[in-house]
Amino acid sequence: MRILITGASKGIGAAIAAEVIKDATALILVARSKDLLSDVKEEIQGVNQQCDITTHVCDVAEESDVDKLMQDVETKHGGLDALVNCAGFAIPATSVQETTPEIWKEMFRVNVFSAYLMVRSSIPLLSSSSNPCIVNIGSTAGISARPGWSAYAASKAAMVNFSNTMAEELKPYGIRVHCLAPGRTATELRKVLAPDEDQSTIMQPDAVARVTRFLIGPDADVISGQTIQVRL
Repeated sequence: MRILITGASKGIGAAIAAEVIKDATALILVARSKDLLSDVKEEIQGVNQQCDITTHVCDVAEESDVDKLMQDVETKHGGLDALVNCAGFAIPATSVQETTPEIWKEMFRVNVFSAYLMVRSSIPLLSSSSNPCIVNIGSTAGISARPGWSAYAASKAAMVNFSNTMAEELKPYGIRVHCLAPGRTATELRKVLAPDEDQSTIMQPDAVARVTRFLIGPDADVISGQTIQVRL
């Protein structure tokens, strides 16, 4: 499988990379930090020595960056079998009165607009696959009310509906689409958002990774258009 993961330099994205590499012939890791991407590549390469891992420094909310990324992927790999949109942005809980317009714009730019750009640009590459799949990483915050998280929750709700819409729109291409909605997950970002939380009591990133691996794999070839909550 040829798998592209955005937001792959840490947290859930890095955990997904470490899991799906088991089935991958090519793994394309995308994020904005060259050093962190290199660290992830070094950590996971031993899991599957035959997998061709490439890293791309890219702002996936910038159209020119995404266009260049997809050109590179097509040139090197000829297409894609799976796209995992995991790039995300969040800030600690803030009332709507104190959330600036700039924060709202950035939240939607990173959490929603980037997924739109990636999905739109990946369709030609995925269409040649025998079992193409897109997994968009949302959040349980996009499914239920989250006081103090208005911008984040709204952006993740948009991701849910975007994913459901794409599942229907991309049926003629044979592309399956899901939104995976994790609950509280033990990542470095979560430490910033909830510094007093005991991370041993919440879900670990590898749980999200295992579900992602199943969704993009052959055993899920008849499943599409699902919003799947993953939480303890």
